[in-house]
Amino acid sequence: MGTTSYGVHVYSSDYIENCECFSIGWQTYLPQDKNLECTAYIKCAKALSNKNKGVPVLWFGIFDSDQIYLSFFLNGKKVVDYSDISGGKKIFSVPGMIGYPDGYKRRLSTILECGDAELKTDMLEEYFGVCLIPEIYEYAPEKLRRKREEALYRTYIEEERKIKGKNAPIKAELINVYKGKIFNHYFGDVFNSYDYAPHCYLYGFSDPSSTMSELQPMKFVGDCLDPIGIEEFAKPSSRAIGNHNTMITGSSKLFAYEAGKLSFGEKAPDEFKGRKMALPRGYFPLCFDKNNRLILTKNYNGMAIADSSLKIIAKINLKGCVVDYVNGYILTEGSQSNFAFCYDPGQEVRIYRLYEEEEYGKTI
Repeated sequence: MGTTSYGVHVYSSDYIENCECFSIGWQTYLPQDKNLECTAYIKCAKALSNKNKGVPVLWFGIFDSDQIYLSFFLNGKKVVDYSDISGGKKIFSVPGMIGYPDGYKRRLSTILECGDAELKTDMLEEYFGVCLIPEIYEYAPEKLRRKREEALYRTYIEEERKIKGKNAPIKAELINVYKGKIFNHYFGDVFNSYDYAPHCYLYGFSDPSSTMSELQPMKFVGDCLDPIGIEEFAKPSSRAIGNHNTMITGSSKLFAYEAGKLSFGEKAPDEFKGRKMALPRGYFPLCFDKNNRLILTKNYNGMAIADSSLKIIAKINLKGCVVDYVNGYILTEGSQSNFAFCYDPGQEVRIYRLYEEEEYGKTI
């Protein structure tokens, strides 16, 4: 089990009852009961903000070393809320609340994108200038002093640069573009439909005169979309769980989610089987590549690759939503695909080839 702990901090240099100053500009709440639950800490933060008008109060929690949560209270009301699961509400009001000038929102955004909750916590301590979880240091003053600095953040930025853009060890080359849209369900009445075969789609609406009757069954075979017959495209519905492209189905047993973590099932490669991984916020599992590395996708315009260490080794920008992988090739669809059977100007289906920098001609 990892670390689960909480902390409450008041952004004030004045004395606050039941608090102590360990870091300049902050008063840290010292609970009388060392076994307080999460909800008790939240109630305490709200009460402190209600009693000390105009002063921001921060509640912070880390759960099993995998997920962080934080809230700011002001005048008894929650004004900022963030979690690794749901993202943030009014999170970018934080810099101004704790005395930062304009220009510090981007740094906060970058920190919150970090997929390692413990590293993220350390960088937030740098950013806020306070020890966020004093409980794990048993409230020892010499261990709780923090100051605002950027050392960890700068190191993190340098490491990120190694896995992104021109420095990324794995890159994507655009090799094919199809005007129009793809769909992942069968023609006609949805109540009398079929499951589509793996890597198969309906393609069409490439110009304003396109109609639904012109949709063509296609199979993503790697470097292209290959026209196929309806017999190959459609099969009787078995209503598998989830999207076939992500392979989260009852039969494949590759992935599952447990307590907010991605767990690897019995059909996963041996080096992943039985393990759990905290996904970076905004990323979802797609499949494993030819080298048994995990491909993760973003909601739009990107993907990442993790190796057997469960660390991200490459982040790749792509245009469109990633929907499939076949033999070293990635298929993306436009933002309007799968939503409406109609022509949408500018929609494109794209195919990218993944390759290693030192082996440019070799697809991975």
